[in-house]
Amino acid sequence: MDRVAQPGPIGDMPVPHIIDTMSKYEPDTTPSDRAERHASVALIVREREGGGTETLFIKRSERDDDPWSGHMAFPGGRRDPEDESLEATARRETLEEVGLELAPSQCFGRLHDIYGGRLKTFKMSVSAFLFHTTDGNELTYSDEVADSIWVPLSVLSDPAEIREYIFHLDPHGRPFPSFHYNDYVIWGLTFRIIANFLEPFGVTLPGEPDVTDVE
Repeated sequence: MDRVAQPGPIGDMPVPHIIDTMSKYEPDTTPSDRAERHASVALIVREREGGGTETLFIKRSERDDDPWSGHMAFPGGRRDPEDESLEATARRETLEEVGLELAPSQCFGRLHDIYGGRLKTFKMSVSAFLFHTTDGNELTYSDEVADSIWVPLSVLSDPAEIREYIFHLDPHGRPFPSFHYNDYVIWGLTFRIIANFLEPFGVTLPGEPDVTDVE
C-alpha cells in the first residue's frame, strides 16, 4: 500500500453539495474508448436518516463458476447492444438487480473509467455513474444478488475502517485495502471506484499492490 488514507468531511456533506461538486468534475474516459468490452455501475447516494450521506452496495450471489461470487459491488453489469449509452446500462442493471428505477435526471456525474481486468492485456472497461435518490428502502433482488446494504460515506472516508484483505485465489497472497462494515468486505474494483469518488473531496485512499503480473 503506497498511500495513507486521509480523513475527510464527505460523510457529513448533504447530497446537494456532493452533486454540486461532482457536476464540475471532468472524468477520464480513455479506458472505455480503448476497451473491447464495456460495463458500467451505478454509485447511488441518498441522505442518511439522522444526517450525512450513504451509498448502496450489493452482495453478489454465490456461484461455483464465478470467482467473484459472494463479493460486494455496485449495481451494474455489461453493456447490452440495446443500451443507448453506458449510463443507460447502469440504470437498466440497477433496475434488474435490485428493482430500483433511476431516471436520467437523477444522474449527476461520471467518474474516471477504469479497467475491469487483472490481466496484462486489459480488454474490459468499467464506467461508474453517479445517481441520487430518496428511494431504496424496499429492494427486490434478482438471482444475481444475495443482499444489499447502504453504507455511510463517513465510514468510507475513515482510515480507521480500512483493513487488509487477501483474496484466496491470489497465488502471491498480496494484501489489498478494503473496508469492513458489519459482515461485509468491500475491496478490489469496487474499492477503486470509491477511491475515485472520494478524490475530488480531498480524501485519498490507499493504493493497491501491483497486480499486472497476474495472468
